[in-house]
Amino acid sequence: MSRPCSKLIKEALDNLTVKELPPPYDEFATMFGMETAIRMAERVGGSNVYFPKIEKLTKVIRDELLVKEFNSSNFRELAQKYGLTEVWVRKIISKQKT
Repeated sequence: MSRPCSKLIKEALDNLTVKELPPPYDEFATMFGMETAIRMAERVGGSNVYFPKIEKLTKVIRDELLVKEFNSSNFRELAQKYGLTEVWVRKIISKQKT
């Protein structure tokens, strides 16, 4: 734990069940497990945490794949494959080269 706490509090935390947790910890514990929910509370409790949408990660992966598949003449093919315009494919390729 990041802050010192008494042995009694540590034992109480160790014996908690998901049903005993208040929101949003109950949801975190259900999704990620009890230990992770408690660690999240210790680490970021009291702050607003922002998680970007998954599209931000998948866009990076898509762009890397697109660049690997690029052969200097397949703009149209890549645009169709990835659901992009040829102009956007050219921008991605250009950005990756710099």
